[in-house]
Amino acid sequence: MADWVFTGGTTTIIQGIDNSISDYEQWRQRVVQFILKIAESPDFAVKDNGYEKFPEVLVGGVACFYRGKPFAIFCDLPNELIICHNSLRLQLANDLINELKTLWLKTMY
Repeated sequence: MADWVFTGGTTTIIQGIDNSISDYEQWRQRVVQFILKIAESPDFAVKDNGYEKFPEVLVGGVACFYRGKPFAIFCDLPNELIICHNSLRLQLANDLINELKTLWLKTMY
C-alpha cells in the first residue's frame, strides 16, 4: 500500500497506490473515479476541465478546492499522484492528504 504522508512541502507525491494497474488508460479511469469521489465530498470542489473525456488533462492538472483553498492533482504515470498544495498551511495540507487517502480507499470498493 502506498504511503500517504504529508512531508511538510508544497507538493506531495504518492507512489505505488495500486500496483495491480500498469496500463495508463486503466489508471486514468481509476483516477477519474477518484476525482469524481472528491467532487461529491462536502469539503471539496473540483473544476471540470474535461478530465473525464481527455486523458491529457490529468497530466496538466485538475484544479480542486479543499475547504475553499486551492490545490491541484496531477497524474502522468500509472500508480502515482502528485498533489500540489502551495497555498495551504501545513495543518490544512496534512488534513487534505488524510482526506484524500480516505476518499481513495472508498473508490477501491
